[in-house]
Amino acid sequence: VSKNEGWDWEPRGSVTSGATWLIENTVVELDDGKLLMFFRTLKGLIYRSTSADKVHLSKPGETQYAHMAMIESMANGTLVAAFQASSGVEGSNDQHIVYATSTDVAGLYWTPAEPLPVPRMAAQWSPVMHTDSKGHLWLFYTEGRNCKFNVSPPRWMPGGDIKVTKWTPSSSKWKTPRTIYPQSAGGGVPKVLANKMIVLSSGEWALPYWSEKHSTGTCAFDSTAEGAAGLLGYSWTIAEATSLPNPDSKIHMLKLDDGMLALAYNNHGKLTRSLRRSRTFLDVAVSANQGSTWTKLARLESAEQPGLRAHYPTLHQVGCTLYVAYSKFYHEEYAYRSTNSSAELGINLAALDLR
Repeated sequence: VSKNEGWDWEPRGSVTSGATWLIENTVVELDDGKLLMFFRTLKGLIYRSTSADKVHLSKPGETQYAHMAMIESMANGTLVAAFQASSGVEGSNDQHIVYATSTDVAGLYWTPAEPLPVPRMAAQWSPVMHTDSKGHLWLFYTEGRNCKFNVSPPRWMPGGDIKVTKWTPSSSKWKTPRTIYPQSAGGGVPKVLANKMIVLSSGEWALPYWSEKHSTGTCAFDSTAEGAAGLLGYSWTIAEATSLPNPDSKIHMLKLDDGMLALAYNNHGKLTRSLRRSRTFLDVAVSANQGSTWTKLARLESAEQPGLRAHYPTLHQVGCTLYVAYSKFYHEEYAYRSTNSSAELGINLAALDLR
């Protein structure tokens, strides 16, 4: 195979039958990303073989994966977006937080994304941003501690220690991050973020997180530790089901300036067959009765393609505009479709007029 359009080549695997010569072979790439090879033989039959692994699209240092988009306004009104990115797949060793700022008030044009300039020892996950009353931009995120899946190559489990850094307008620099809630708390289960923190009427800040426990991997959990979601220092009623469907995908709820609630979510349950890895029907709905009932405001995505995912939305209001940042990509089983897709893959931003 060659990774640079024919200039350099390297051997990549071989096939044997044990019974006959395999010669004059021909190869194609299948829809699932694997390779299929047919051979002429001396047995009077055509033989076939399928590769055990898939074509790997990543190039070192190149962003192939971008997810968990967060959007916020800086003190001067500039929009800022942050997300997790890697040159491979989710949980790769080089996964890190990147951010970009808009160069216009409407968020149509953006600076190139650049890495968050903080030390990194493991995969970084799920940035959450907040601009305080002094104009400081806070960025919360998690960083892996010692939990990886038992796969080859190893991949980090989501979450870890919850950390925070801060950008100050006086210095235009990011502060050295500090850990505000370690993975070791609560039995050593990784802590994961996904959605915005809020400022309560008491002046307290509330940051939602959850603990995500996996049954296999390199983690040494306390046997009594369980996965859970909540806010530090608060108790809650037992969670009960609503009528809203969900395909195992992130949602985001925001209290609008007029007191109504807005919810962004994939408006379907788990799909089956060829669409089982897909997420679509990305809707924004509003509620005037504290979330008891919802009215659809807009549908942002409706494509139904195998493996295509438009999901993980984050809402942000600026005046009469409701922004929705979300990621759109093919599930890694269908990553081969990315190079020939007409879909706008990557981090997407939609703007809804609330007037």
